[in-house]
Parts: sequence; structure tokens; C-alpha cells
Amino acid sequence: PIQAQSSTTDPTMQSLRRDMDELIKGQIEVQKQLQDLKNLLQGTQACAQAPKQNIIFDITGAPNKGEANAPVTIIEFSDFQCPFSGRYTNETFPRIDQDYIKTGKVRYVFRDFPLENMHPLAHKLAEAAQYAFEQKRFWEMRANLFAVQTSMTSEQAIVDQAKQVGLDPSALQKCLREGRQAGKVSQELPEASADGVTGTPTFFLGRTDPAGGKVKVRRIIVGHQPYENFKQTIDALLKEDQNAVRKL
Repeated sequence: PIQAQSSTTDPTMQSLRRDMDELIKGQIEVQKQLQDLKNLLQGTQACAQAPKQNIIFDITGAPNKGEANAPVTIIEFSDFQCPFSGRYTNETFPRIDQDYIKTGKVRYVFRDFPLENMHPLAHKLAEAAQYAFEQKRFWEMRANLFAVQTSMTSEQAIVDQAKQVGLDPSALQKCLREGRQAGKVSQELPEASADGVTGTPTFFLGRTDPAGGKVKVRRIIVGHQPYENFKQTIDALLKEDQNAVRKL
């Protein structure tokens, strides 16, 4: 009788096994690359850096919270579709808000840096947040957009979030369709790039001139970092200011 050909010698099965082996090898390599990227963002860039050049930001008209005369100002550059920005906002920012912003030690400023080549809706999300800023709902909108970040897959999904923060969905939809906030979002990109922002989130820390709205940068933090790294940097800047006052 004719016996069925063994699966161990079947050319089709052998080819499938080779393809499966290659696929597994590819997945392992991707996982390794992702881990290397994570190590880069959370390891080598964990410590705050002193700026390599004299950087002064004008924060006039930017979304901000905290006391105008707080000793330290933090300027965050973020992308609403960036997963690292999302993790920072959901995990680390609430502690900074509680310990430093609400206690009058830090004034916090948000600036847009949408990476459209990686995140197609980043610019529209930033426009929606700027519209919310005009309606005095920016911080609520920011928190909400990052909280549901993975579900932001269309302009309609963005508009649907308007109700959650007390905005008029129809008005926001019209704003996005007409691109009324597009110029405001885009104008921040050249300055940020010139000052060394290449990814998100990036943080510039310095001291504010309450009268002029200027911030001279003294430290830079890149990437989503643990709360302890921010605490160490903020406390160091607060101590520097205290020492400077004592010398007067």
C-alpha cells in the first residue's frame, strides 16, 4: 500500500517551519530594538542636562498653571499621540502637580511639538487642545486626551471628547475643519527645533521673569522619566535660588 509521506520530509511543511523560524527571529530582534530604545530613553537620558547654549523662551500666551512668581518654571513640549508623553502625563505629572505646582513652587507651561511623520493626528489633537485653551478648558482637555490616547484614531473621536470637558462638539468640529488653530500650533515647531527639541516629551526648566514672561533655561530633561528624576532636578533649582537669595 502507498503510505502517506511523512510530515518531517514534506517540502511544504519544511518551508513553513523555515518561515516560522524566520518570523520568530524577526520578533525577537524587534523586541530587542524596542528594549534598546527604552533603555536609551530611560537610562542614558535619565539625568537632567545643562543647556549647551543660551536658551530663553517667551511663554506669553501659552497654556500654563501655577503661580506666576513661582521660583521654577517647567516648559513641556509634547505630542498628544506620543506614548511616552502619555505615560508621563498619566503617571508622573499628577505628582508634580500635587507637590510643586499646587504648592506654589513651580509654574508649568505646555507647548506643542506634534510629530506628524509618526503620528498623523498629532497636529489635529494639538489644535483641539488649543481651542480648549481659548475656552478655558485646556488642562481638562489635555488630561482627557492623554487618558484615552489609544482611542484617538479619527477627527470624530477628537470631537467626541469635547463633551467630556464641557466644550461644544460642533464648534470644535468647525474649528478643526477650518484649521483656525493650525497656525498657532505650527509656529511653535521652528523655535523648539532650533533649541534642540527632537522628540517628545522634552522639558526645559528655569526661572520665570513674572513681568516679562521670559524663561532662561537652566536644565533639560528628555523623555518620560520617573518622578524622582524631576524631584531631584526641581529641588536642586529651588536650592540654587535659595542660596542666591542668601548671598544678597
